[in-house]
Amino acid sequence: MLLDEPDNHLDLDSRQLLVDAIMDFSGAVLLVSHNLSFVKALGVGGQLDLD
Repeated sequence: MLLDEPDNHLDLDSRQLLVDAIMDFSGAVLLVSHNLSFVKALGVGGQLDLD
């Protein structure tokens, strides 16, 4: 699954629902996000920083 800033414009409850849905997904996830708390909530195992 490729997600580009999926938490933009979501309230806190909706953001948590999205975290839960992504955590339940059994496939690979490629996530682009500037929201570090969202990324940490997902328990991201690795990251690539582009400067």
